[in-house]
Amino acid sequence: VIRPMAETLGELGADRAWVVHGADGTDEVSICGETYVAEIRDGHISEFTLHPEAAGMPTHPFEAIAGGTPAENAASLRGLLAGEPSAYRDAVVLNTAAALVVAERAEDLKAGAELARASIDSGAARDKAERLALLTRAAGGKGQ
Repeated sequence: VIRPMAETLGELGADRAWVVHGADGTDEVSICGETYVAEIRDGHISEFTLHPEAAGMPTHPFEAIAGGTPAENAASLRGLLAGEPSAYRDAVVLNTAAALVVAERAEDLKAGAELARASIDSGAARDKAERLALLTRAAGGKGQ
């Protein structure tokens, strides 16, 4: 299913993109194990698999990243942005690493993961999330 989507992106003019599908059924780069990737680059499509180890990351069971209640999910996000280690943080780091590779901001997944961790650990990611929350509230007429 990922190759037809990559072909469609190519037809729509995408120069570079990844279409991903985790072997666990997720629609993201999976922290739980293998991920299937269809990459479009300069009009050519290639397919490969990747594993969290390619980013120097451990795997986690799916249950460790399964969503919970809104309050639980908010607490997980706050913990992630505070730099607390968790499977949730690792999943975000891994997917950010992939995005940085696709955007040519990182040479490989390991370098992308280092950049993602640095953004979290420096507080930059938290600052951006807080700014987004302020803008969202202001746009909704609930600015403070």
